[in-house]
Amino acid sequence: MKGIYIYSSNDKDYKANGEAKKVLSQVKAFRKAGVEIEFLDVILDRKIDKVLYRMPFSGVYPKSFIEKCEKEVLDADFVFIRKNIFDGTYFKLLRAMKRANPKLKIVVEIPTYPYFQEWNRVIDRPLIWKEKRVVPKVAADHLVDYYMTLTDDKEIFGIPTIKFSNCIDVEDYTQKKCLQNKDEIHLIGVALLANWHGFDRLINGMKDYYQRNGDNATKVVFHIVGDGPELNNYKKTVDQCKLNRYVLFEGKHKGEELDHFYDISNIGIGSLGMYRIGLEKATSLKLREYCAKGIPFIKASDDEVFNDYEYCLSFSNDDEPIDIQKIVDWSANIDYDKAAKSMREYATLNLDWGRYIQDILNKIET
Repeated sequence: MKGIYIYSSNDKDYKANGEAKKVLSQVKAFRKAGVEIEFLDVILDRKIDKVLYRMPFSGVYPKSFIEKCEKEVLDADFVFIRKNIFDGTYFKLLRAMKRANPKLKIVVEIPTYPYFQEWNRVIDRPLIWKEKRVVPKVAADHLVDYYMTLTDDKEIFGIPTIKFSNCIDVEDYTQKKCLQNKDEIHLIGVALLANWHGFDRLINGMKDYYQRNGDNATKVVFHIVGDGPELNNYKKTVDQCKLNRYVLFEGKHKGEELDHFYDISNIGIGSLGMYRIGLEKATSLKLREYCAKGIPFIKASDDEVFNDYEYCLSFSNDDEPIDIQKIVDWSANIDYDKAAKSMREYATLNLDWGRYIQDILNKIET
């Protein structure tokens, strides 16, 4: 079986880009399943690109890329597309490929659904306008066979779905070394910082914790690794709460430098503000990475893979400050060496892409 994987990104540094790491792990899983897969990507990392693709009559996929895909699909069985913007060039791409190979199956992964609530800035309005024009045309012309979704929806935009859960290539992650200080608790949050990560809930919880316990408090340190739109807001909150000794902005790291922060940390921090984009359920890629590394973690939304998992501590999906004392008490009962090994085994059995790739291939074959 032959397939084409189409991906577009505004970051050409695939090693540091969490989304790109997921995409490459999917490609690897297709190949492990015996599929001859061709990876075709569009990089939109120039400033002019980031402006143009928002314009009403410009788009993600250039003409030259569409023509290349048109040739590649002539002997392909399927195309898998990681969603970007459903604009006019996306419609042209689908139509060109279907005309070149009418038997071609096209599967499009929608990482978040519904997603319009995430586009809440004025500059996002052209994207919504584009999608509302194009999505009905795609369905009417039967240009997509399946949408991949993390939700329970049987159809999206009038097209049948294949349900999946976010996974990883466990082999890409080394098990953490347990180098954490046993007299302190170090938390780590790794993210491209956005408001739905909700790290302000944790910061406000740390403020309450230290005000309540004073010098008697077990020392809790929060390492924020990454940058993004919310970085300055988090820094302001830390200044206001006078927590500069306890909340450390480590910057963006990858590879061995990132592994160092995992090695010294006790607890990983998942997204704590999914309610801000209207989501109760989430299948966070970061939690799966924490699990593969062997670091216990906290979350604040429904994730069926981890809802009753012993190395996951859940909090409410709302605006309440995180109860730090609850984390301290939970951490005290964890054998971290045992946890690292057990979590690694759990990730291998439950979180690898291979189990979902076969679902896709079964649908394509039928």
